Amino acid sequence: MAVPMPAIQALMGESTVFPGATAHTDYTKPSVATILSGLYPSETGALPRPAPVDKDVVLVMERLEKAGVETVGFMSNYFFNPAFGLRRGWTVQSFVDPWVAAVDDKVVLDAFDEWAKAGVPEGPVFVYVHLMGAHAPYAPPKDIEDIFLGGEDLLKRIVPLETSNLVTDLTVGKAKRLNQGETDQLRALYRGDAAFHDRIVERLIGSLEASGLAKRALLVYTADHGEEFYENGHVGHGTGLWHHQVHVPLFVRVPGAGGRVSTTTAGHVDIVPTILEALGQPVPDGLPGRSLLGIAAAAPEIDRGLLLQQWMGRWGIVVGEWKLVRREDEETLSRIHGAVEEILEAGQNPVLARYLAARIEWARRDGLAAEAA
Repeated sequence: MAVPMPAIQALMGESTVFPGATAHTDYTKPSVATILSGLYPSETGALPRPAPVDKDVVLVMERLEKAGVETVGFMSNYFFNPAFGLRRGWTVQSFVDPWVAAVDDKVVLDAFDEWAKAGVPEGPVFVYVHLMGAHAPYAPPKDIEDIFLGGEDLLKRIVPLETSNLVTDLTVGKAKRLNQGETDQLRALYRGDAAFHDRIVERLIGSLEASGLAKRALLVYTADHGEEFYENGHVGHGTGLWHHQVHVPLFVRVPGAGGRVSTTTAGHVDIVPTILEALGQPVPDGLPGRSLLGIAAAAPEIDRGLLLQQWMGRWGIVVGEWKLVRREDEETLSRIHGAVEEILEAGQNPVLARYLAARIEWARRDGLAAEAA
C-alpha cells in the first residue's frame, strides 16, 4: 500500500527536490551533527557511538547567533542531551521528552506554537524543528494502524509501544530474526507512522502560515537517516550504509519560486551553506558542501560525489546512481534505481570500482590535509 502523504507532496510541488539525496551516515547523532555543522560526520567528532561533537566544531547556530540572528530550536531526540554537544548556540531552545514525541510529535508543535504566539522576530531568524516520526516505536494512531494492517491482529512480538526494544534486541543479536509475517507487520506500522508524520507536517505548515514565517522563510526538509526492514539483512538503522538507511528526502522551498527537480547528487553537507546564503552570511572556507540554491540553479552534474561514513569503520561514496562502500578488505559496489539498491557481483565492473575507491581516498586525504593545516 502506498503511503498517503498529501501535505509533503504539496510541499514538494512548491520546492526544489533532490531525489538522489543522501545522509552521510546511518544514525541520528553524527547525522544531525553534519546537518548543523556542514562537516562530514568524522570531522565533527560525533561519529563514534558515545562521542559528542568536538568543542572546536562551530555549529550553524553559533555562527548565526554571533552575527545577530536569533536561533530557535525545537528538539525531541535523545541525542539532544546537552552531553552530546548539539545544544550550543540556541537563543531559544525547547527540548521535549523523545519517548513522548516518538508517539505523537504534537508536543513539539505545541512548543513551536507557544513560541510563535509570543511574537516571531521581524528580523532574520533560524528555526530548527526536529520531529521523531517516522521512527521506532512505530506507534501510529489506531485509525492509521488499522488501515495499514488491513484489519489483521498484531502478532505476538509486534507490540507498537515496545518495538524500539525489539529493534534494539534484533540489532545486537538478543532476539531471533523476525519471520516474514512479523517483518510485514513491523514495516506496515512504520509506513503508518510515516502517514501520521504527514499529518504532523500539515499542522506544522499551518503553524508556519499562522506565524507569518511561511511567506518569508526558506524551508529545508530532510531526515537524519532512513530505515531498513531486512532489505539488506537488518532491521532499523545504524547497522550499515545501505541505501534504505542513508537515502533521505531533501527539498528546499523558496516562497514564490515554484517546484523543480535537481538530479545533482546532494546531501546533508549542503544544508549549512544553504542556510548561510539565505541569511546573507558568508560561507566559511573548508566546508565540503555547497548551497542547494546554487546547485539547483546550475546545470545538472553527473560526477559530483559525496562521502558516506559509518561508525564501524565503513567508508563510501555516492556519485550519481553509483555507490561504493569499503571496510578493510570488504568492498560493495551498487547501483541505485529509485528506492532499489542493486548490488553488483564482485569484479563485475572493476574499472568503476577502482575509480570510486580512488575518489574515496582522494576525499579522505584532502580532509586530513585540511584538518592538519
